[in-house]
Amino acid sequence: MKPADQSMKKNALTAILSYELSRLESLPTSDQILAAAELSAAIQMLKIGSKSDTAFSKNQMLYYSSIKKAAIASNYPNTREVDFIVACIMECICKSNDVESLHDVLIASVKAWIKNSASKI
Repeated sequence: MKPADQSMKKNALTAILSYELSRLESLPTSDQILAAAELSAAIQMLKIGSKSDTAFSKNQMLYYSSIKKAAIASNYPNTREVDFIVACIMECICKSNDVESLHDVLIASVKAWIKNSASKI
């Protein structure tokens, strides 16, 4: 990937992640706790797979993408907003795997949000 393309992708993924985390902030505390738990579990799952295992990362990205597409197709009636936001965040993290050093930065941002959410309760 060209440096300009990497920079654009890095900026886009960072912006999407920031937006989705801010959306979580607007939810009730109970939903934030649920999201924090789901994000913690999802990040642990990513750590089980190797960073160099592109098939695992791609499968995870496709999984989160399918959750988003199903929610959009059904206009959200059967999908909790938390599930949609978590899928958006995790898809960003999975897509960041091929951008140099962004993967760890996004995970650190999510972990910081989780820690901040936990301190609220």
